[in-house]
Amino acid sequence: MGVQMMRDITVLVTASGAPGAPGIIKSLRLNGERKIRIVATDMNPDSYGLFVAEKGYVVPPGTSDEYIPEMLKIAEKENIDVILPLSTYELMSLSKNKDKFVDLGTEVMVSDAEPLEIANNKGKFMCVRLSNPSIHQPLSIDIWIASLAEVNVV
Repeated sequence: MGVQMMRDITVLVTASGAPGAPGIIKSLRLNGERKIRIVATDMNPDSYGLFVAEKGYVVPPGTSDEYIPEMLKIAEKENIDVILPLSTYELMSLSKNKDKFVDLGTEVMVSDAEPLEIANNKGKFMCVRLSNPSIHQPLSIDIWIASLAEVNVV
């Protein structure tokens, strides 16, 4: 019985000028399981990813009202299988509109809006944490040291 090859896919990498983009694009290409065609987007026309992807698009900022319509056009035109967002600023827009992409056959790798909003807001996260005793955290002890002389080095 031979090894079954997985079907080729097209991945859209957003914010392709982000610091992690070069490594992510390289890893996608070297995955060893299947051929991955990479489409990149960024709001900066000089973004690294736009030049190394098979296809690149300059898009509005992720918080813009024009962002989702533009991303939907790209997803449809390029037959995108998966959107891999790399910028926090795009996450909420993509999360709230996941269903529109699924209708095109595109999966968006982002959490649902409610947990995402909590995760991106430290104040909300602490309120959730403090109101839910089943979420465990390490015990912390406040120690005040007046000087380095008080510290015992082992």
